[in-house]
Amino acid sequence: MDLELNTNLEKIKEILKEVGFHEIKINEKGILEAKMKNGLGRIHILGLQINKNKTYLDVHRDALIHFLFIGVDYKNKPSKICEKIIEHASKKEIKGIISGGTNWLNRKNKALLRGINIEK
Repeated sequence: MDLELNTNLEKIKEILKEVGFHEIKINEKGILEAKMKNGLGRIHILGLQINKNKTYLDVHRDALIHFLFIGVDYKNKPSKICEKIIEHASKKEIKGIISGGTNWLNRKNKALLRGINIEK
């Protein structure tokens, strides 16, 4: 699921900690990666700061065994997490919007193997 927040990666990192993510990293390329256990799988977020005040997040749930779009939920469980993230962001006066991306074919992020590439 695609989520856009009007803030930077550091603020996103704070919000994700509040939501319950424990493993949050920003690599040298400026890509945020966050993971949270969810049953036998995990909620996985990839994020990229698009401009000074806008960050894109790709939110999905990976099954224990998954590959690309097989064993990955882009809609049901991610929508609950996205709503929670938006709720926490709004408390900090940060606007957020779910911009779609409910399956592999209509997501903005066509990332492969821990990278992120936004298609416009």
